[in-house]
Amino acid sequence: MISLKLVRKASRRRYGRAVYESERILISLPAEDREAAKPWLGRDLKIRVRPLSYGFALLVTGGKGPYIDGVAPRIKFRRLMSEMEPGDRADPR
Repeated sequence: MISLKLVRKASRRRYGRAVYESERILISLPAEDREAAKPWLGRDLKIRVRPLSYGFALLVTGGKGPYIDGVAPRIKFRRLMSEMEPGDRADPR
């Protein structure tokens, strides 16, 4: 498990009389995990975010085509998140 820090970056630009505002949310990776992320630089990524009662989960895939254990990433992600969500069932640990 790694610790991530979310950073909100807001910008405001003027074009004549019009003012455009935008917001980005950045995730900074710890130095020891940057090598694992380098192969993904410059590629179009598909990111899925799932809110949980105690936080949120991110799934980042390389766009089209990849399957996880023969299952589409969105379905696999949904299954993983339902397993992580605390509920009335007993803890399997």
